Amino acid sequence: MRFLLLSSGGQASCLKTLMKELVAREHEYFLADSNFLKNEFTTLENLHSQSFDAVIMTDYKFKKYASCKGKKKESREI
Repeated sequence: MRFLLLSSGGQASCLKTLMKELVAREHEYFLADSNFLKNEFTTLENLHSQSFDAVIMTDYKFKKYASCKGKKKESREI
């Protein structure tokens, strides 16, 4: 499975254990923090052009990134 991890700048460290567990289970992940999402080269289309099975976000403000082409991805706030 492929996971999209969304986090605020200082909260990415709280996902380290989760990232290790995903790798141990042979899953892929893409970490996007708030700095990455503010980058002028990052658009929702670029992010959504990738295929993710689930989204994990540390803050509910990222909910707009949790849907893809009108289909809402499974997302949970941690």
